[in-house]
Amino acid sequence: MSHVRLVLSWEREAPALAEGLAALAAEAGLGGAEYGDRHLAVYAPDDEDGRARLFALEREARRWAAEFGAGEILVRRAPVREEDWAEAWKRYYRPLRVGRLWLVPAWEAAPPAADGPVVRLDPGMAFGTGEHASTRLCLLEMQDLWPRLPAAPRVADVGSGSGVLAVAAAVLSCGAARVTAVDIDPVAVRATRANAQLNEVELDARLGGPEVLPPYAFDLILANLTLDIHRAVAGELARAAAPGGVVVASGIVEDQEAEARAAFARAGLLARRARAADGWLSLVLTKDGA
Repeated sequence: MSHVRLVLSWEREAPALAEGLAALAAEAGLGGAEYGDRHLAVYAPDDEDGRARLFALEREARRWAAEFGAGEILVRRAPVREEDWAEAWKRYYRPLRVGRLWLVPAWEAAPPAADGPVVRLDPGMAFGTGEHASTRLCLLEMQDLWPRLPAAPRVADVGSGSGVLAVAAAVLSCGAARVTAVDIDPVAVRATRANAQLNEVELDARLGGPEVLPPYAFDLILANLTLDIHRAVAGELARAAAPGGVVVASGIVEDQEAEARAAFARAGLLARRARAADGWLSLVLTKDGA
């Protein structure tokens, strides 16, 4: 199948606009985001659904541009063959260290400096190379929390995308963790399963939201979502967490912190700490009274 490349550019530097649109594109299942202070490029399948998702992103970009003072939006579209799309975005994906974890593209060798656990990834059309600040925050919090979890923790990745968080949890535990990954996009579910196989770890990847999680309580829940989705699923995340369990919520813009804390508190999840990077925020949450 061929793909369409959409390039949005604007008159004045607005890095927060690019970050926000990249996150929105990821939630819409648009792949291969490349962005800078004055542009964003994404890819979608050249079919009716893909074109509709690109149009929705373009509409939001025009609306947000005024709020960010970015000026006029210039739009360019071009068809891209499947093989060209794959090679185009791979040029921008390199091994990345996050804490003691190394994220390495499936088609590259681990660098000699890789002295910690290695997670090999081929995201395909799914979101999640580890480069976005919201993903890095989840990975850092997971590593900090890991020593306090049970020896064989039950871990959920809600909104798994490529499966980078779920696979990292399985790799960190040397396969001892019971990991469940859920996503509403079948492309993401397939990518998660493929990346688990690539890393020779086992996990349970399911199509759906937190409502399809197994009935047992989770010691650690990782949720890299937008604030609107966090609001919608906060109650389900609270119900899925074990007594004394932890929820790491990421994908929150820094100036949404108060709003996010309030939404989780209403669901019985209290923020114990926050961590920020590049204008994004993660919250470590526990059940009220835990």
